[in-house]
Amino acid sequence: MASCGSVDTEGSLKWRSGPPIRTMIGCPKVSISFHKIKIAGQISDLLQSCRRSLRPPHGHFPPGSDMSQIPVIVHENSSIDWPPAATVENSRSWSEWVLVCEHASCHIPAEYDRLGLAVGAESDHIGWDIGAADLTRAMARRLDSTAILANYSRLLIDLNRPLAAESSIPTRSEETEIPGNALLDDPERTRRVERMFTPFHRTVADFLDRRRAEGRKTRLLTVHSFTPVYLGEARPWHLGILAGASRGLAAIFLKEVAAEAPGLSLALDEPYRIAEDDDYAIPVHGDARGLDALLIEVRNDQLRSTAAVEEWAGRLCAALGRI
Repeated sequence: MASCGSVDTEGSLKWRSGPPIRTMIGCPKVSISFHKIKIAGQISDLLQSCRRSLRPPHGHFPPGSDMSQIPVIVHENSSIDWPPAATVENSRSWSEWVLVCEHASCHIPAEYDRLGLAVGAESDHIGWDIGAADLTRAMARRLDSTAILANYSRLLIDLNRPLAAESSIPTRSEETEIPGNALLDDPERTRRVERMFTPFHRTVADFLDRRRAEGRKTRLLTVHSFTPVYLGEARPWHLGILAGASRGLAAIFLKEVAAEAPGLSLALDEPYRIAEDDDYAIPVHGDARGLDALLIEVRNDQLRSTAAVEEWAGRLCAALGRI
């Protein structure tokens, strides 16, 4: 199971403090040892070089296609502690499903001093969707789909909230105060928008628009998890399926998942409903483009082991294959 202290990508970087780490950067015979090294724009150059060396033979992509050249957006001051806002995995996929995980990481750069939270608080459900990144990757492998995952904690800025929403940069999450988000000035808000929110959603939008330009059918699935108890109230559902314009498809998907696991508690529009003033990915990237667009919420106590994640991935992908 991945922790929030690593980013495992196609052409991956692993960042953390401690002993040097040797990791492959997505192409043969290339390895680099890192020890708190600032590598700035070289990340983008290296990954693009590796992708060129791994580009498949002519004929693998249709004429005019350039899907292998999805850009890695790296801020000019990026470092190991400031990874790209988005990680794109399996960009060459020809599956119609594109998976997005906005709450994949609980990473908070060291300069924020955990936003004043107690040690480890950011790795609880307030900081990310526990198990969602693992589930996204497991499903993407089974579907041979592209997965786009966020690399920062939602406590810094929530990528699934409109910027005007009060919860965009939360000062309180459930019963936990977030001291580092109190009384933010405009420059700091702008910094988070420019380094985290905007590049993440530009990556998603560019990828979806490129598929459309190539005439490829696309369906969007965003992957989330939820805590079993919220504000003292138990949440009985194992899975919630949410949608905006694609409510009919969501109901069909729910029935197909129920056929895979009849003993589970499943529900539409739980543990919340999608609303344009409080959600971003489905309304903006899905409904506004006229795409089939679904959001899944798996209760996070169902995703606490590799075996459990694979079991969920299997039943969800089997159901997706029939809709």
